[in-house]
Amino acid sequence: ITEVLPQLPRLAALNLSSNGFHRAGVKSVCAMLAKMPEQNIQSLNLAGNEIDDYAMKYLAEALPEHSQQLRALNIGRTSITQQGVRTVAPALQQLTELESLELKYPGLEEMKEVRKAIPEALHPMLHRHQ
Repeated sequence: ITEVLPQLPRLAALNLSSNGFHRAGVKSVCAMLAKMPEQNIQSLNLAGNEIDDYAMKYLAEALPEHSQQLRALNIGRTSITQQGVRTVAPALQQLTELESLELKYPGLEEMKEVRKAIPEALHPMLHRHQ
């Protein structure tokens, strides 16, 4: 996929949900996205993959390059925890056009921790996944 994406300059939505991605796959896709700020990605869906907290580091590095285009981000149904949310939170704050943010947080206590980790302005966008 990292070979094909640079050839799609008008791509607006990238849905890679439930593709069996692990940390290495996220690293490759995010590295490519970080190098392509001109790409007009408005929606990024990584839900349903085996993405862990460490992979959020790669996402945090790529997101600022798309801060004025990205409108929807789905990282629900993954293996990220509160630590992963904390890792990506500073990058989320830079997404000026974000309208939808989907995360996984199964319990009320964890939900409180997630809300602490991300900017208050993003709280209304949170969608809860069980």
